[in-house]
Amino acid sequence: MAAKRKAKSTPAKVVAPETSPETVSVAAAAAVTGPGPAGPSGPRKMGRVAGTLLLSWVAIASALFLLAAPAPEPDPVDAQEEAARERLAEWAVRDAEQWQEREGDLTIPWASAQGHLAIVIDDVGRELDYFDKLLALRFPLSFSVLPGSVYAKGVQDRLQADQRRPREILLHLPMEPLDPKHMQTGDDAREDFLRASDSPAQLRAKVEAAMAVVP
Repeated sequence: MAAKRKAKSTPAKVVAPETSPETVSVAAAAAVTGPGPAGPSGPRKMGRVAGTLLLSWVAIASALFLLAAPAPEPDPVDAQEEAARERLAEWAVRDAEQWQEREGDLTIPWASAQGHLAIVIDDVGRELDYFDKLLALRFPLSFSVLPGSVYAKGVQDRLQADQRRPREILLHLPMEPLDPKHMQTGDDAREDFLRASDSPAQLRAKVEAAMAVVP
């Protein structure tokens, strides 16, 4: 009798499916970041939350405004204090009228005048003696200030110092004379003249620089 051979049992091999590096990377990223938004409902939900918060803040601010204490009432003024205030006002009007009569400008109503004359004082800013005398005149004169003059800033301050006697300030814009030598001598040497040979850009720059000094 032939001998029976005992069959050897061989364990079954489990073969794992091959996984590409790209698949592993995607799976790892998903594990780290977690699932993405389910859809457009996410932004809409955030918008509703923001709107609710905004309305809540508006309601709180309105409630605080309504609950704020009203402004205090001013203290009552008795008859004696009221009379003192009226006397002070009357004295102020009296002083203003007296000053106007003594130092104010001498003018004639426009409709009553037989003619009208505009006086412009030229070359202002190079000296102060004649300027002070002209400024003291009780007439509404106009003063044309040279932008390159020594006292250009000071005379403008003095012309604007007394609002009771307003004075018109004009810009005296130096332009090239027939004799160019005059631009290089004396006080004229301080001025930046407009020249016939200047380009439009140069003319514009000179005018803007002058207006920055005498606006």
